[in-house]
Amino acid sequence: MIGGYYEKILDIDLSTKSIKEINLEEEVLRKFLGGRGLGAWYLWKRVRRGEDALGPGNVICLMTGPLTGLPLGRTALVSKNPLTNGIAHSTAGGNFHQELKFAGYDGLLITGKAEKPVYVLINDDEVEIKDASALWGLSTHETIEKLKKIHNDPLLRSRQSPSEEEKAFQSRTSRSSKRLLTFG
Repeated sequence: MIGGYYEKILDIDLSTKSIKEINLEEEVLRKFLGGRGLGAWYLWKRVRRGEDALGPGNVICLMTGPLTGLPLGRTALVSKNPLTNGIAHSTAGGNFHQELKFAGYDGLLITGKAEKPVYVLINDDEVEIKDASALWGLSTHETIEKLKKIHNDPLLRSRQSPSEEEKAFQSRTSRSSKRLLTFG
């Protein structure tokens, strides 16, 4: 085992509602260091040439690095860029990367297209795809408050912005949680 990694990620397909764990190979972790490197590797491995960046064949990689869990580190988001068809890369602070790591995962791969709005709830080793229809169209604050009530968790704080619901080419995602949520 390489220090700083759990050597497993979640592979979530929103089309089939399947969730599986993938074990990371030590060689891959050594060659593609950190969240950005792992995300780029999975993007290269999984997305076919000419794939629509906003289509179900694209992959959204949310990855952590070996320093995640310390009071530093960030979440790396890597995907195909709908404006350039190249690699889109961004990082986010907050607690998302730490909570993902504390749940035992080094990253998430999200593919497919859900029939209706969904979110992924990760509570340690329990991972579920949940219906988010009642949350669609709410502001970030309204969504957070509703999720706190649904899950009876006052520390829960994470959701996508309304611009992501409308498939905007540029948008932001709010991520900071004790229980981890991401929307698809």
